[in-house]
Amino acid sequence: MERLKVLRNRSNVTQRRFASIIGVPMRDLSSWERGEKIPPPVILSKIAKHFKVTEEWLLGKSDTIERKIIPPPTKFVFTFNYKFNQHDSLNTIYSGKHWACRKSYADGIHLIVKNALKRTGISECKEGVLFSSPVCITITFPFDGVDIDNHSYFSKCVIDCLKGMIIHDDTPKWVVGLKQMFADVDDIWVEIEEAR
Repeated sequence: MERLKVLRNRSNVTQRRFASIIGVPMRDLSSWERGEKIPPPVILSKIAKHFKVTEEWLLGKSDTIERKIIPPPTKFVFTFNYKFNQHDSLNTIYSGKHWACRKSYADGIHLIVKNALKRTGISECKEGVLFSSPVCITITFPFDGVDIDNHSYFSKCVIDCLKGMIIHDDTPKWVVGLKQMFADVDDIWVEIEEAR
């Protein structure tokens, strides 16, 4: 995405600073600017809104640069590195993985997620949660060769970790949607967005 690099340079913002602004690892931003990869839809939208351009223009698919400014919905995005494999799949649970192994696995995922949240400035607190209204959660995985439905147990572990920090709990009163998807990314992306 050559246009991304041009916009960033015109704004006199370093790659490191812009990666921090949009909340992504610098290596991802660098690969997008070199045209090696395309950002996931949620980040592409964030970049386009930041520069007040259309996503289509940013991708070079249109010459229409201006976009209507619409106030963004309240959302929170964070990433973490984890290499998902067949041992993490829902099929492993169905095949009888011992409860102690499942607990150890869930505790490990919780630790990874809590550390990722701490890097964003979010930590466990008694004052309340980030969202006080219903949310939709999108979890974007790198292409890993495992069926998307087999990521469900992993997603459940991630959402359990968000309870009390980002969301009240994962009942239908507070989480009204969950979307799991693949994208050309290196890290796992978690987006929590207020439901409209």
